[in-house]
Amino acid sequence: MHAFRQKNKIFNKTELSDDYSSKGIEEAFIYDATNDYLYIDSIANERMSRKIHQNQTSMMYESDMLKKVIVDIDEVTNLDDGRFIFHDELPSYITLLEIFCLEEKKINHLFYGLTLREWTRGFATLKYLCDRDGTIRTYSNHEMRGWFSKAGLTDIAIDKFISAITFKKNSKDLYDAPLIKTSGGNYIFYTPAYFSASIVHILLSLFSTYKIDMSEKGLGFERLVLRLLSNKNIRSGGLKFKEGGDEYEYDALFILDNKVFLLECKNTMLSFGSVKTAKRKNQFFHSTAKQVKRLVYGLKKHPSHFNKKFMVNIDDYDIVPVIMNRLPFSWPGEFEGVYISDFSSFDKLLSTPVLTGHTYQKNDESDDYTIDNLKVMHRQWKSDVLTAEDILNHFKMPYQVKEYLDVKKTSEHWIQPSESKVYCHICYEVDYEQLLINQTSVFGLINY
Repeated sequence: MHAFRQKNKIFNKTELSDDYSSKGIEEAFIYDATNDYLYIDSIANERMSRKIHQNQTSMMYESDMLKKVIVDIDEVTNLDDGRFIFHDELPSYITLLEIFCLEEKKINHLFYGLTLREWTRGFATLKYLCDRDGTIRTYSNHEMRGWFSKAGLTDIAIDKFISAITFKKNSKDLYDAPLIKTSGGNYIFYTPAYFSASIVHILLSLFSTYKIDMSEKGLGFERLVLRLLSNKNIRSGGLKFKEGGDEYEYDALFILDNKVFLLECKNTMLSFGSVKTAKRKNQFFHSTAKQVKRLVYGLKKHPSHFNKKFMVNIDDYDIVPVIMNRLPFSWPGEFEGVYISDFSSFDKLLSTPVLTGHTYQKNDESDDYTIDNLKVMHRQWKSDVLTAEDILNHFKMPYQVKEYLDVKKTSEHWIQPSESKVYCHICYEVDYEQLLINQTSVFGLINY
C-alpha cells in the first residue's frame, strides 16, 4: 500500500476482443494508476484547495475586506497602501503567511527573489487583467510591465515575476506559466487558466516546480507546533543530545497519559497533481520514516536525556512516532512503522472535541453575514477530555481523509488518437456527487 507502483500494459491486435478489432483498432495502451498512495496524495491536494476556499469565504463574510478591493487599478498608490486589486488577494496572502510560518519580522523573506506580498500582488494583477480583458490577448513588453508597475511592483520585482511566469521548456503547464513570449518580444496571456484560479494554489504549484527550499521555514513550523501544545497545557518540548559520534535532535515531544508522542516536523510542498512530484514525496516519506525510527531508537538507547528534561522515566511510556506535515497530507494508519499527520487536522483535534460545519446567513438590513445552521460533523474525543487514545484514533483514520476514502471510485479515461490505437488511463478518483450528498445531508438540504 505504501509503494509507488503503476502498471502499463500493451495489447496487440491478436489480444484484443472482437469489439475492438471490429472497429479497426490494432493496439491498446492501458495505463493503470490505481495506486493507494496517489489517491491519498490527491486527497491532500483536494484538502488544500478546500482550505484556501474556506479561508477566503470566511474573510469575505466575516470582515470588511471587500471594501478594500479597488475598482480601477489606477487607485493603487503603492504595494502597502492597504488596498487590494482582486478579492482573493488579501486572504491568499494571509494563507501563505500561515503556510510558511512567517512571523512579522520575516514577512520580507525572499522566495525565488520575491516576497510573498510581491508574488500575491503579481498574480492578483493577472486576475485583474483576466477579469478586465476576458479573452486571450497579446501585450507588448512595455504594456505588460506597465500594468505591474501600476499595481505597485518595482522594476526589479517586475523583471523577476515576468521571468518566473513565462512559459519555458521545463514549465509544468499554462497554469503556472501563463505568459507566452513571442519572437517579437510581446507576451500572450493565456487568460482561460485564470478565470477561477486560486492564487495560493498557483503559487504553491509554482514553488513546487522550482523546488524552492523549505528547510529555513521548518524552524518556524517547529515553534508553531510547540506553541500549540503549550497553549493546550500539554507537557512538551524539543530535545537535542549527542552520544559518542551520534547526534539526536527532536523537533517536538509531548506526553499524554501513557504515551510519548515524537513529532518530526516537515514543511514541504504538495504534489499539486504532478505524478513526478508525488513520487518524490513518497520517497521522502520512506526516508523520513527511517529517520524517525532512528530517533525512537535514540530515546530508548539513551533515556537519561529525556528523563532529565521531563522528570519521568521513558520506560514507563509507549513511544508513538509521527511525521507532522505543515500542509494537509495525512496517511491513515502506519506508514513504514510511523504515523503521518498534518498540522491543520492536528490543531483541530487538540482544540475541539467535535468537528462542525456551518452555513452563512445574510442580514438583509445591514448586508452583514452571520454563521448559521451549525452542525456536528464528527466527534473526535470520546469524552470531554482529550486522551492519548483519541490522538491515536485520529492518526489511524483522520476524519478529514476518511470522508474522501468513503467516496473513492475507479475511473477509466479513454483517448483514441488514431483509427488504429486507443489509450486508457485507469485511476482512483473522488466521487464528487456522492461527496456532496454526504456533506449536504448533514445540514438537512438533502434527505436520504
